[in-house]
Amino acid sequence: MDFSDIPSPSAIVARMADQDAATKNPETLGALRELLRSGVPMARAANALDLQLSTAWRIVVADKECQKALTTGDEIRQRLAREKLESQADEMLSVIVSLARDSDEDGAVRLKAAESILDRSGLYDKPQVAKKGNVGEVATAVIELASVDPTFHDRLQRITVTSATRSDD
Repeated sequence: MDFSDIPSPSAIVARMADQDAATKNPETLGALRELLRSGVPMARAANALDLQLSTAWRIVVADKECQKALTTGDEIRQRLAREKLESQADEMLSVIVSLARDSDEDGAVRLKAAESILDRSGLYDKPQVAKKGNVGEVATAVIELASVDPTFHDRLQRITVTSATRSDD
């Protein structure tokens, strides 16, 4: 076991004293609250205030207002991420549609893209064979998905024959 990275007892005591001083400093406390409330991640806020990350977390644990600020900041970051994804949705959908329509793409890629479009559109419910056992629904799904990939039937038959042969072994 390598003990070279373990700080000396005096270094540990000094770090704890720094943590205690930071938790009692109203300027540090207020600045951390504001950074967290505005959506700045904890590590970046600690870095901006020249605090150890563990010190910043210790402050948050000890202060209810910092905890509320952290929650508010988390909600802001989630909302911003959601907005960013929503703004890119049209472009992402165009990519998926182009993959489904590209006859030069591998059939498996086109099939996956078509399934993805159908799954996300809400217009088609993926059959739950194990739960429903509805053969008609499965047949409809195969027909719809096969229309995207002309070689789908051949591959499906090979897969079925291969798996049936293996299951008899």
